[in-house]
Amino acid sequence: MSRQHVANTASKTPLTNKGVASREHIIQTALREFSTNGYEKSSMRAIAASAGLTTGAIYGYFPGKKELFDAIVTPVATSLISHYEAAYKQFTELPKKDQTLDTMYNLEQVFIKQFAQVMYDNRDALLLLMESPEGTSWQNFITKLVDLEDKSTLAHLNSKRKAVAKQSSSAENINADEVSPALSQVFAISYFNALFTVFRLEPDFQKGLASMHVLVKFFHSGYEAVMPRD
Repeated sequence: MSRQHVANTASKTPLTNKGVASREHIIQTALREFSTNGYEKSSMRAIAASAGLTTGAIYGYFPGKKELFDAIVTPVATSLISHYEAAYKQFTELPKKDQTLDTMYNLEQVFIKQFAQVMYDNRDALLLLMESPEGTSWQNFITKLVDLEDKSTLAHLNSKRKAVAKQSSSAENINADEVSPALSQVFAISYFNALFTVFRLEPDFQKGLASMHVLVKFFHSGYEAVMPRD
């Protein structure tokens, strides 16, 4: 099983050293149970039995199955979002003259390696997160990333619109003004769906990372086609 990024969030039981170990044991047991049987078919009773604990002992740490599920997937979800936000912040804090497509591409290649590392270090939890059922806190996880990508793309496009004169539109020469908010969202959805599909289908980190680097190159080429240069 992959190494899991487990946060020490507050629980109903004070987390002594023994409590931290017990909580981690419950989380890892629940991860196996959810991964094997799915969220809906898993029960607190079954998780307790697999962990060698009473159901009451588990409820001492987690009020219910939803909270236990969140404890498994929240660390990797927040980590991935934080990595994206940090990468975008790094780009936007550069001097305007340095916010070029070439700089963006170089930062994207660094970002995707860090992003993929978190994904594969937490593979089991992330696969579970990608199947987040209705009613859980992270059921729209990929949508959150899409929204961030969409907003950053539109912000950069708007910046370019102010800096570059409008070009005449043609089928062969698309300019930034033709990238509507709807189309920008399509780009973002396509980007993250592609990344997570590679992750789902390729269990090997190095092979997955290599494919993600190719995807970054592929999508960046598309952005170059629609993003006017200064």
